[in-house]
Amino acid sequence: LVAARVGDRVAAGDLLVGLDCRTHVARLAAARATLEDTAARITLASSQLARAQDLKTTSAVSAEVVDQRRTELDSLRAQRVAQQQAIMQAELDVERCEIRAPFVAVVTERHAQLGELASPGTVLLRLVALEHPELSADVREDHAASLEQAAAPRFRYQGRDYPVRLRTVLP
Repeated sequence: LVAARVGDRVAAGDLLVGLDCRTHVARLAAARATLEDTAARITLASSQLARAQDLKTTSAVSAEVVDQRRTELDSLRAQRVAQQQAIMQAELDVERCEIRAPFVAVVTERHAQLGELASPGTVLLRLVALEHPELSADVREDHAASLEQAAAPRFRYQGRDYPVRLRTVLP
């Protein structure tokens, strides 16, 4: 879904492009299911460790068995942390399926077409910010010095004057 077209004015947060997200949604669901499985295994490992510790007091099991149960529990807890991180990454991937305008802008170019394959880094649209526009101009070298000394430089476009602030002059 390419919601924005050339010439459209967009507000911050407006949907620009919606990507096919089924793979990411499936990956997120699988990660959540794996976390649930690990949580159940942690519950079992905790009770097994408690039982082994009780039995050790009566010398019914060795210290080695208690150590094995503790190691199993620690391993499952570490897996849980890794799975929580996998869920966070999958949630980010799902969020990135909707590309939204970062600021108030106008769409100046559209590179994406419906059904086209896009990967991270693919340019889909070009936006020009409307709130804090930036002007770039090629100026002859002999005029650059007078531009830097100007008290209130202005830019004239279609009969209107716009005040500008000189940020930098590049050689």
